[in-house]
Amino acid sequence: MSEAPLLCGDEARIRDLVEFLCSRECLGRAPGTPGGRLARDRVQREFVEAGLEPAAADGGWLQAVPGCAGHNVLGRLSGRGRRAIVVGAHYDHLGEAEGGEAYWGADDNAAAVAVMVEVARLLRGRELERSVIFCGFDGEEPPHFCTAGMGSVHFVADPPVPLEQIDAMVCMDLVGHTLGPAGMPAGVADSLMVMGAGRGEGLGGAVDRAAARTPPGVIPRRMSCEMIPALSDYYAFDRAQIPFLFLSCGRWEHYHQITDTPEKLAYPKIAATAGFLAELVVELAGLEHERRYLPGGSDDAATVASLLAVGEALKPIDARAHMLLLALKPFSGRKKFSALERQALSGIVSMVESAFGG
Repeated sequence: MSEAPLLCGDEARIRDLVEFLCSRECLGRAPGTPGGRLARDRVQREFVEAGLEPAAADGGWLQAVPGCAGHNVLGRLSGRGRRAIVVGAHYDHLGEAEGGEAYWGADDNAAAVAVMVEVARLLRGRELERSVIFCGFDGEEPPHFCTAGMGSVHFVADPPVPLEQIDAMVCMDLVGHTLGPAGMPAGVADSLMVMGAGRGEGLGGAVDRAAARTPPGVIPRRMSCEMIPALSDYYAFDRAQIPFLFLSCGRWEHYHQITDTPEKLAYPKIAATAGFLAELVVELAGLEHERRYLPGGSDDAATVASLLAVGEALKPIDARAHMLLLALKPFSGRKKFSALERQALSGIVSMVESAFGG
């Protein structure tokens, strides 16, 4: 447990790192390119300055990923025991575009990298039961996604510590924007979806306790990972039956576009997200039991509760909220759903993302 609420991340430092990763020098951060290597070196430097130790198997900071010609950047905050948790965010993006442009990737995924670094800084000097391995993954974007060239897939295939020692993984992707267009109430705009709690015993409680100590600016909302297809680096850990949590604000209009630029991000929300994640890491590092993966585990009741809360927040400003609440009525107050009901609930989630995603 945390002795006291942790502070938010530093907005100015977050902005500086995001702007560097989205600079013309990094030019979209494609794996194996000069820009990708420049981004890699900056992530390594940030890990050093945050007080982490190198965590690659050879004693260095870098784990080569041959399938994408890139590298994972690995740092460790050492704990008292032999067990570990992983915190990961990919730093690569889609690279150069036509006409001198690039896929700058501010939300995808520079913001999450900045959150990861801020969490390492916030936890510096803390004595935790488990070690925390911070992973800047390479090769998450196409054409490497879900292949051996994906940095997180390679990490699981050739881990720097035995996989049996890893009790949980936290993944971040698309955490830099507010939900919905301008003018959304805070109950919507500040939402951060936390998916996957059903996959591991104790994860839901850890999320809830961390959320209760989270500073203003972000509202963590639990949701079942079955509501969306596998979209990020948690994919490989789920396949290896390692419990995971996935933090995301979902896709928005700038997803995989050259318009995904730093000035569009919500820096107060990003800083608050770092505070939440730091609290969550403290909770996960202090879990009393070792890994307890729940195959096919879902978080159905929490999904409904999160959607209901968003619908209630939208009611005063958007007539579509009434339709959302009506669609959710058959699910309200229940804990488990059939496969067909879960499919219907997934459709509601897709509708919300499409209608209010921004």
